[in-house]
Amino acid sequence: MKNTRSLNLVLAALALLLSSSLASGADRLLIAVASDSVEATSLVSKTGGRSRYYLLFSGTDFVQVLDNPFLAKGPGATPSLVEYLAQKGVGVVVAGGFGPLMVEAMDQKGMKYIIFSGIAQEAAERVVDLLRPPQKDGKMPRQ
Repeated sequence: MKNTRSLNLVLAALALLLSSSLASGADRLLIAVASDSVEATSLVSKTGGRSRYYLLFSGTDFVQVLDNPFLAKGPGATPSLVEYLAQKGVGVVVAGGFGPLMVEAMDQKGMKYIIFSGIAQEAAERVVDLLRPPQKDGKMPRQ
């Protein structure tokens, strides 16, 4: 229950922090989902900086697999990983968790990040749902 509440708070914060320019292009936003396998049906990796792959989604469309070139570099390599993802055009990173160095690097790059447990495709869908503008009745999109 506590994890669900924390996840909902993180999701709500993400929705509020993203600018309207990101929201208007939510369906084409490049999302990097950390994974230890290469399929869209793979589980989200528990750790962002130590995941073997990043699955790239353009909105909800699975478009590319990136190897983590910094996996073997050891602790302290996550700022380089974040730079690499930023150069690829990533705006949001999804993983089961992030270390403080990675969070700091993403903050400096203006990248958003979300903690998610489950299937990579579902993570991308959740991010896109959160970024959609409010409905005409003023309510936030379904969650």
